[in-house]
Amino acid sequence: MKQFLPILTAFFLLSFNAQSQVPGSGLDFDGSDDYVDCPLPSVFNSILTNDFTIEFWATPTIGNFQRIFFAQFDIDNFASISLTDAGEVVFYVNQNGLNQSLQSADVVNSLELVHIAGSWNATTQEAKIFVNGNETAYATGVYVSSTATDGKMAIGARTDGSQVFTGDIDELSIWSIAKTECEVSFEMNDKKEGTEPNLVTYYNFDQGIAEGSNPGVDELEDQTSAGNDGTLMGFTLSGNNSNWVTSIVDIYQFWGDVSGVLVGQLGLVSTINADEYQWIYCSDLTPVPGATGVSFDPPTEDPNYTGTNDFYAVVSTKGNCSDTSGCFNSNGDVLSMDEVDLESFVLIYPNPSNGLISIETSLEIESVEIRKITGELIDVVNQNGSANLQIDLSEKNGFYLVLINTESGVLVKKILVQNL
Repeated sequence: MKQFLPILTAFFLLSFNAQSQVPGSGLDFDGSDDYVDCPLPSVFNSILTNDFTIEFWATPTIGNFQRIFFAQFDIDNFASISLTDAGEVVFYVNQNGLNQSLQSADVVNSLELVHIAGSWNATTQEAKIFVNGNETAYATGVYVSSTATDGKMAIGARTDGSQVFTGDIDELSIWSIAKTECEVSFEMNDKKEGTEPNLVTYYNFDQGIAEGSNPGVDELEDQTSAGNDGTLMGFTLSGNNSNWVTSIVDIYQFWGDVSGVLVGQLGLVSTINADEYQWIYCSDLTPVPGATGVSFDPPTEDPNYTGTNDFYAVVSTKGNCSDTSGCFNSNGDVLSMDEVDLESFVLIYPNPSNGLISIETSLEIESVEIRKITGELIDVVNQNGSANLQIDLSEKNGFYLVLINTESGVLVKKILVQNL
C-alpha cells in the first residue's frame, strides 16, 4: 500500500521558520486483552438521522480479524471499523437493523502506518471508507457483524473487550458530519484542539511517558468538552508494548491552518500531500509560469520576480480535490496578516453553502470577485458602498475563492458549495 508521507524528505531538508510540532504519543495494543472502554458519544444515539465520520491513524499487525473501533447504541444500531485476517478494512454500519456495511477490495499492510476513515451520510444512506485520504475500491458481498455491549464505545476491541486489535492507534476523532474525500485527505495530518466545528470526540493520545513507566496513566482523555474519557483495560503501561509509545504520525500543522506552506532552504514548500501543484500570484491569482512543483524558489523560478511585494500561494490538487494556501513571499512574510484584521469586519456565511452566500460588513465594498480555486474568474459583482449582499452560486459545486475588495484592502475567502 502506498505510504502517505511523500513530502517527508522535504521536512528533513528544511530549516523552516514555522512552528514545529513536538512528537506526541500513541497507544500500543498487545492483541491479548488491551482495549479502551469509552462512553458512547451522542452522535451514535440515532444512526438513522445522524451523519458521522470516524478517523484515526494505526499501525496494525495483520493476521487475525480484529476491531479497531466499535460504537454500539443497541444490537440494531452500531458502527464499527475492523480489519480482516488478510488486511481488508470493513466498515460496519447498522441502523434500525438495516445493514449498510461494506469492505475494501484492497488490503492494509502489516506494520504499515495507515490513516483510515469511515463516513456515514444518513440522508443518502451511504457509507464510505477512506484509506490514506482516498476512497477505496469496494469488494462485493454482504458483511454482517456480531454485536456486543449496548451503550458503549470501544477502541481496539468490541464493546465487550473481544476481537482485540494488535498494533498502535493514534489521533482518533469523531465528527458529526459525513466528511468528503477532500476533507479527509487535506485534514488527516492536522492536529486538533478539541474546539473545531462538528468535532464530537477527539483523542490525541498525547499522554504518559513514551515507552516509560506509566502506572496510573490509565485514562484516555477526550480533548473536547463532551468529556468522553476512556478507561484503559488490560494495559501493562510499561515498556515498548501495551503502553504509551512514541507517535510516528506526521502531524505538521493545526486544523484549519490556511497557511499550507513552509519556508526554508528550498524556498516555499507546500505542506499538502497532493498529486499536482500550481503556484499562483496573490495579486491576481494567475499561475506562475512553470511553477508546478511541491517546492518553489521565487527568485530563480519566477520569470516576473521583482523582489518587492511578490507574494505567492499554491493550489494543491489531488484527484477532484483542491486546496489553496495562504500568501507568502520568499522571505517568509505572510500576506494574510492583513486579512486577519479584515476578518473582524467582514462576515461571509454559510460555509459550506448550498450556493447562496451572504456577505455582511460595515466597510465599503468596491467589488466582489468569484474565482475558481485555480484562479479563473467566474463573476464580478460591483457594489460601491457598504451593505449586505448575496452571491448566488446555486448552479455550481466545489471550492471557490471569494475576493472582497474593500476600502481597507482585499479579503480572500475559500468557500465550499454543496448544491445537492
